[in-house]
Amino acid sequence: MRLEWSSVKRDFPVWLALVLVIGLLGWLTFWIRDEVAGEQAAPVVSDALVINEISPATNGALLHPSGTPAEFIELFNGTTTPIDLYNYGLSDRGSEEVRWVFPHATIAPGEYLMLYLTGTRAEGLNVSFRLSSGGGEEVTLTTPNGRVLDTVTTVPVEPAEVMARGANGAWGVSKLITPGYPNTEAGFQDYLTSITALSDALVINEVLPRNAANWVFQGGLPEYVELVNTGSESLELGNCYLSDTSARPFRWQLPETTLPPNERFVAYTHDAPTDAPAAGFRLASETGVVVLSCGGKVSDLVDYHDVPNGTAWFRGDMESYLSPVISPGYPDDEAGVAAFLSAMRPNPAGLMLSEMANRNHTQLGQNGGEFYDWIELRNNGDTPVNLADYALSTNGNRKHALPDVILKPGEFYVVMASGDAALSNANYQHLPFKLGENESLYLFRGNELLDGVFLSEIPLNWTMGRSDADGYYYFATPTPLSPNGTGLINPPLAPRVNGTQPGVYNDVESVTVEFAGVGDIYYTTDGSTPTTSSAHYT
Repeated sequence: MRLEWSSVKRDFPVWLALVLVIGLLGWLTFWIRDEVAGEQAAPVVSDALVINEISPATNGALLHPSGTPAEFIELFNGTTTPIDLYNYGLSDRGSEEVRWVFPHATIAPGEYLMLYLTGTRAEGLNVSFRLSSGGGEEVTLTTPNGRVLDTVTTVPVEPAEVMARGANGAWGVSKLITPGYPNTEAGFQDYLTSITALSDALVINEVLPRNAANWVFQGGLPEYVELVNTGSESLELGNCYLSDTSARPFRWQLPETTLPPNERFVAYTHDAPTDAPAAGFRLASETGVVVLSCGGKVSDLVDYHDVPNGTAWFRGDMESYLSPVISPGYPDDEAGVAAFLSAMRPNPAGLMLSEMANRNHTQLGQNGGEFYDWIELRNNGDTPVNLADYALSTNGNRKHALPDVILKPGEFYVVMASGDAALSNANYQHLPFKLGENESLYLFRGNELLDGVFLSEIPLNWTMGRSDADGYYYFATPTPLSPNGTGLINPPLAPRVNGTQPGVYNDVESVTVEFAGVGDIYYTTDGSTPTTSSAHYT
């Protein structure tokens, strides 16, 4: 804005014009926050030692030298000479009151200095006051004789934001948290590089971003990050952190515990079981990041993409893979999954989901030879239950009541998931929903979640159900209204090729291919579709 004095009438009082000009200049020093970011006109400073960045919330972006996340104020020395800050002052109440006096500290030219807002009178660069994330405080830097070098009024910021001075001197609210580096995208990347030291000692091994009835435990749907100590020595986890963003890698500190070699640690990001370690954040569904930091450095990072709800990410021996079969706290092989099912997913004592068919073309034909998805319930308790007290749901919200039928201990009952309740007949109750190829199914009593299953990767005319003792398995031979037989822990998927990229290999002496899968694997080398008469992989 430019003021043209010639536009002011000659008879306009000069004193009033001066008041207007002073008022306008004062107004320009207020923060103007638009839809993108806030900006504040740069204050006039008498030196190039300036306040450069302010983090009034403990956002997990910076660690205090003691190893805990810290709020901070960053100074920048834009001069060509070092500055001894001894007896300089800092305040959150403007220039009228110095709230903290600098100890002996020197800031080199072109360098940054971090001041930790601890609210204590500890030695070092520990500022004795803290700032509110709600804003409204006047942070002021003064010389030993009280001369104001810089001042800025704070504004509200979210935990993932800081106040930062731009290249033009204007202040704004930014998601680029850059302690010790320029307030730019490049500075942000340089900061992340400075705190990264990847290690294969403690690694992220299994991640379930969104539990879609994979595991119902204590009435909740736990989601988690599993860590594994792959080294030969025990590790102390108390100096490690987990986060769901690389911009703030120190969000949640792991508890003080010792993890022996080859052992697993599970941190729950949602619906943590009683007395289990619960992280203070929930992972993003489908696409997100998990960051592990130890000793102040990012030691592992998983950047997962397009992970369907109900599917877990696994590190794998040679490359990562996805699977709906989970085993938090246990090895990822069949023995580990079986141990997890036995210990953490036993059959409930009462009404339970017993067997489900979501791709049925052969079982329980009716209504003129039509075949429908079906759900088998079993009373696994020792007293009769009335099905009318229970309901089924595929999304956890809209519940569909079961019929008024008394089910004795050990008895089965099958309902059809045809999507049309009007198809109900004397033999089968039909429900107004179908079961998709990847579907969550929940069993409720009132608002209490009792049981659940995630139906995924079930072959045509197979079923998924519980064994006699624990957990869910895949069954090649459906057994509606009867006990289930012996099933597979993992679905009979197409084998995974480890290492070697798919393609056509000509003019080579040999190609080494390793497969991973369940059951017998057959292969061909001429591009034809394998059959059971093809070469058998061992």
